[in-house]
Amino acid sequence: MGMIRKTLSISTFGLVSFRSTKEQLQRAERACSDAERALEREHAARVSAESRVSAAERRLERATDAAQHAAERLGRAKAKRSNRRAERVQSLLENVEPASKRARAVAKKSARHARRNAKRTLLQAQDVARSTKEAVSPQIERAVARASDAIDHVSS
Repeated sequence: MGMIRKTLSISTFGLVSFRSTKEQLQRAERACSDAERALEREHAARVSAESRVSAAERRLERATDAAQHAAERLGRAKAKRSNRRAERVQSLLENVEPASKRARAVAKKSARHARRNAKRTLLQAQDVARSTKEAVSPQIERAVARASDAIDHVSS
């Protein structure tokens, strides 16, 4: 039957359809099932990429929190030491008699140095936290970029 239809189609210059309705229906069903399978693959790839992105975001958040916590601990430890030192100097200042002006000036100077050192250590802790965050951010950004590329590749 296929040969007769094809011969008839050629001899009538295309007035009679080249493919039968049954054949057209089979081709359409095959194309539909192929499209459904491709859609399922794309959906699975998208879900997988989204889970990898969310995991990367969680790792970034944990790393940021850890860096911030480390900076706070470092700042507290150094500030605590300098506060103790400042308190000792303050107690010395309170106990010093007015006659020993030179000793009092030295104590004030050392308290000023202690405050300055406390500020410096706090800035260093902030730098450490910032550098840790900067070290982790490119890796996370690369992971996010790879995931979006994978989604785009699968979608197209």
